[in-house]
Amino acid sequence: MISKRSDSLRILDILNECEIVENVLQKGDAYFQNDVHVKRSILHALQVIGECAHSISDDLKKNNPDIPWLQMEKIRHLIVHHYYNLRWDIVWETAKNDIPSLKEKLLKLKL
Repeated sequence: MISKRSDSLRILDILNECEIVENVLQKGDAYFQNDVHVKRSILHALQVIGECAHSISDDLKKNNPDIPWLQMEKIRHLIVHHYYNLRWDIVWETAKNDIPSLKEKLLKLKL
């Protein structure tokens, strides 16, 4: 049986995944581009982020419309269901451009 996690635990899960992505970002584009395991770790982090976003309560989403809940869910859907069309340059740009600002917004939440 899978237990229901609270919104605050889901937010912590997302923040943990953001940390993983940021660790890769610090090592640079070549590190990402040249290692399939690193690429997969970023994909997994984006999947977990999307799954957590999907499970966040409607109230929290409604009260925090500046957080891209739907976009997080959509990227997870694309990774899982359209993996054969993934463009690694877009995955990298998503990680580089969206994860740091997402982390910043989540850290400001009052839970």
